[in-house]
Amino acid sequence: MNLRSYIRPFPGSFGRCCSMGWVLLSLIALASSGCAKGALWRLGYLSPQARQQWADEEKIAKTWPTIRSEMTALVDQAKVSSSADQQRVAARLSEMIQKDDRVLVRLHATELLGELDPATALSAVAAATQDRESDVRVAACRVYGKMKTDDALTQLNAVLQREQQPDVQIAAVRAIGQFKDPRAAQILQFALDSEQPALQLAAADSLKSITGQKFGNDIPKWQEYVASLGPADTSLPTNPVNHASHEQPDEVRSFVNSIKR
Repeated sequence: MNLRSYIRPFPGSFGRCCSMGWVLLSLIALASSGCAKGALWRLGYLSPQARQQWADEEKIAKTWPTIRSEMTALVDQAKVSSSADQQRVAARLSEMIQKDDRVLVRLHATELLGELDPATALSAVAAATQDRESDVRVAACRVYGKMKTDDALTQLNAVLQREQQPDVQIAAVRAIGQFKDPRAAQILQFALDSEQPALQLAAADSLKSITGQKFGNDIPKWQEYVASLGPADTSLPTNPVNHASHEQPDEVRSFVNSIKR
């Protein structure tokens, strides 16, 4: 859709207000489909038409609100169940992240991993850091920040160094700031030496939280301080793979099969 073709010029500030109004109305109209994928998928829930469409589609197949509710309920049940149940649910969430073409499903699956035991969910989160959608990779960084384990910190370091998208790098830096660990400060040397000012400032904010030092946004001071800590141990965990059993209880198998339709 060419928005310019729907905007008539008006003189002065009145014209600018009218033009902005048309733009906003056009964006709302574009969001009305409420799809679980596409450029404006975040806006679907704002539209009454989208919610009505979901209700109509529910008569034919499960819609995103229903799928989301069932995913959440499955994880809530696993949290109060055995470790084996958590492992099986983590394996299924990992499968969704790797195979489902709906960004909302992959995003929610990643966020739900943060509710499970870190040792169980680690490799599933690692799969999310490889997702083609940057929002999913950002969510994975946030989950690692919640975990606060040595392996999670090591994985965040790997994300920080290999990522090309600044928003994901910044998410990794902010997640590293959740660790009260000298190694976390050492790892942030990479961000401090970046040529991206936004990444450097994010690193300074995280370092304030980690170290309690008060250098503000003085990047050279932070670089000097972190250098005094020595080099970071950046080795990856020797075996980050989740060896959970893939044998599925009936309720898990039924749920996974239902969302594939």
